[in-house]
Amino acid sequence: MPRTPIRSARLALGLALFLPGCSVLSKEPPVEVRWFVPTVSVPESQPTTAVVNLRKIQSSRPLRDEMVWWRSDVELAFDARHKWAEDPTETLARAMHLQCAALGVELTTVPGDASARVDLTRFGGRFEGSDGAVAEITLTIAYETKDLVRHERVVAEEPLQSDDPEELARGLGRALDRAAAEAAGHLQNWTR
Repeated sequence: MPRTPIRSARLALGLALFLPGCSVLSKEPPVEVRWFVPTVSVPESQPTTAVVNLRKIQSSRPLRDEMVWWRSDVELAFDARHKWAEDPTETLARAMHLQCAALGVELTTVPGDASARVDLTRFGGRFEGSDGAVAEITLTIAYETKDLVRHERVVAEEPLQSDDPEELARGLGRALDRAAAEAAGHLQNWTR
C-alpha cells in the first residue's frame, strides 16, 4: 500500500504521541525535596535600655534557599534535595531580635539606612577532611552613629556528627544562637 500524505501524517502524529510517553515512563522517580528550619533558643527578655535601628539583613543569593556545603574557601556545593524552609537571613534576624531583647536592646528593622547593619556571609556546612564536618555561620556587624563607628566579624562553628541534613540544621541552629548572642553583645556594648 503506497504512502499517502495523510497516512504519513498519521504515522508522524502517532510517533510524536507515543515516543514522549516512552520517555516519561523510563525516567527515574522524582526527587524528594526535604525542607529544614534551624531552631533558635528563646532567652528571657530584659527591660529595654537601648533601641537600635537595624537594616534588613543581607546575604548572597546562594545562601538563601538550598543547603550549602563549603568544599573550600572559594567553592560551594549545593544540595537541591535539601532546602531551607525560611530564608536564613530571616532566621538570623529573629535570633538577633531575641538575643538583643535578652540584653535589654530593642532592635527595630528598618528599610534603607540604619545605625546597625548585619551581613550573613557564610551559612552552611564545611568538611574538615578526616576530622569530619562543622556547621559554620559567619557574619559581619557594623554600627555607626555620628560619634562612633564599629565593625566586627563574628564566626560560630559547631561540630557535626555526620553530614546528614538534619544534623546540619541542628548544628546551624546552635551556631546561630552563638553568633546572634555575640553580635547582640557587641550592639549592647556599642550603645552604652
